[in-house]
Amino acid sequence: MTMAYLDVKTNPVVNAFLVWMQKCDKPGKYALFSWLNKHHPNTLICYKMPLGQFVIPAHEWCFWQLGGPQNYYLDEFMPFIELINKQNSAFSFFDLGADIGTVSALINRHCDHAAQTIAFEPNQGAFSLLSHNMASCTRNGKAVNKALSNFNGMASLHTRQRTLGDHEGYIEKDAQGDTQVTSLDSYIDNEKIELNSVVVLKIDVEGQEVQVVEGASNTISQAKTCIILIEIHPDVLDKLNQTPETLFDAVEAIRPVEWLIPKAGNISLDRSRPLFSQVEKAQYDVIAVSRS
Repeated sequence: MTMAYLDVKTNPVVNAFLVWMQKCDKPGKYALFSWLNKHHPNTLICYKMPLGQFVIPAHEWCFWQLGGPQNYYLDEFMPFIELINKQNSAFSFFDLGADIGTVSALINRHCDHAAQTIAFEPNQGAFSLLSHNMASCTRNGKAVNKALSNFNGMASLHTRQRTLGDHEGYIEKDAQGDTQVTSLDSYIDNEKIELNSVVVLKIDVEGQEVQVVEGASNTISQAKTCIILIEIHPDVLDKLNQTPETLFDAVEAIRPVEWLIPKAGNISLDRSRPLFSQVEKAQYDVIAVSRS
């Protein structure tokens, strides 16, 4: 992995300062963030995590707001992690739309029973960091430079940047495209992956959620226990003329599940009512837990 512009590996003092600035609430934080974006847009910051070194791009404001990758949206991911840990069993974790692997690192930090972690990311820029972070901060982890959908083939990846990642990239099926696409079921079959009885999916794929679920139907239906976290993007759903219920229906067509809202303390979702009649219309993570 090449570290461009500011090589934090050879500048430990600078790196320590940037880590300190991200963790603290000091005047000038946003000014420093803006200066780095303007003058050193590819700056990387290295964090020491329990399992190894985790590298983040300095241009991601969320890490400055939250105080580093170890604090990444814990109000939503810790309830998810607690639910996984309640299974008290080895599990296979698939990070679908992994970006740089922050959620995979959190899972491996807080879940002792993570038997294997496989993270998919089509953006080549983000994938370079994902590969490093998976090797360093997961147990039995693997990074895969492919997009997920309900077909196998090629697509065009539309993104604002391909240097250090783009959370809002999306794919369009295109035989002449430059991005490999696979369904999760096909990948598992082709790679002869042996799944644990508990299978956990995190899906954040910017408009391909229904297709990803359809392409993972065998994996979801055959697991003894399946836990799925899906990120709900209202703006993306509106563009696709979809609602959260479109995603719920796609999962429920495969097997019965209970829906939980982690940001609200894992309260159960009432499926007789639309999601946005129960909570404010905003971006949410929702969790599907297979019923016995």
